[in-house]
Amino acid sequence: MEGRWVQLKDYTVYLDRKIGAGGQAPVYVAYKGKNKYAAKCIPNKTVKHLLDNELLIFRKNKTHKNVIRIIDFCEWEEGKSAWIFMEYCKYGSLKDFCRNNPRYFSNNRVKLDIILQISAGLKFLHELNLIHRDIKPSNILLTEEDGQMVVKIADFGVSKQASGTSTRTIVGTIQFLAPEFWPLNENLDPVQRKYNEKIDIFAVGLTFLAMIQNSCVDQVLLPKIKGLKKSQESLAIGQLMYMRKVDGDTPLSVVSVEHDDDDFTNLIKTIIIECTRIEPQERISAEHIYQKLTSLAVQQVTFFYHIFGVLHIGIYYFKADWILVVGMLSNFSFPKSSTSFPKAALRKLDVQRM
Repeated sequence: MEGRWVQLKDYTVYLDRKIGAGGQAPVYVAYKGKNKYAAKCIPNKTVKHLLDNELLIFRKNKTHKNVIRIIDFCEWEEGKSAWIFMEYCKYGSLKDFCRNNPRYFSNNRVKLDIILQISAGLKFLHELNLIHRDIKPSNILLTEEDGQMVVKIADFGVSKQASGTSTRTIVGTIQFLAPEFWPLNENLDPVQRKYNEKIDIFAVGLTFLAMIQNSCVDQVLLPKIKGLKKSQESLAIGQLMYMRKVDGDTPLSVVSVEHDDDDFTNLIKTIIIECTRIEPQERISAEHIYQKLTSLAVQQVTFFYHIFGVLHIGIYYFKADWILVVGMLSNFSFPKSSTSFPKAALRKLDVQRM
């Protein structure tokens, strides 16, 4: 291959093939033999925390299908950068996926598949007492494994190992910050700003909201609120929630469940409401999100296989407690998208005939 490149261990990193630029750490295409990887550059020791945070899961020797996997890394040498080598996700971020394939993404079964996998990955992180602290569409990646679409939570540069005490540092993306982050005043008494893994729940709720809005950019649209001032329309949802609480106004609900919603939209809206409650202790857990989505997916699988007269449904369980239950029709035809996507983007279930 032509172009600027650098050799690191057994990896060839192509510096003119940038595929991401999260925070202060650009990401490039890399190869080891014929295998393709993503190589993240940690430029200098002033941002050493980025390397330490990215390696939190790697050093625990834990993996999950829905969390980006680190393959290798090399630490700093004199005058050189540190590098992390990760699995390559060929379809990019959820943000790009939604923007480039609006017709494909409008399918509720595709959304359910993606949302279920995000919840499975987040459940895994919280079981390890890890707080991601920057959940948003651009940090959710999509790839293909064995002909199936796989969703992975990525970018752990600001993640945090939860401890017995609450975390207080201001990190993340403004539009997805939970109410407990506000006001964004570094001089605020740290005791007044305490948070835990429920900030991830708030952010994932807004990510789901962006998905049902069919936008999936790294911001979400404010709901129509009676009496909302023009000056408040550009506020982050968490900020607006905080301001209404301080002013004694009615708590903000980011979505409303309508009587004519289908089962999928009804459940997702309910989950979004439970994720975005202003009080952290009242928010749903990642475990419960996963359980609710699994229940809906099983119902849909059962419904579709009854239609086709299938007598028995076999469901695979992966070792990471990840259930493959979405994607009911093995020969389902999707709308053509502007880019190439897996032929079997939905899950295929093993159907055992009696």
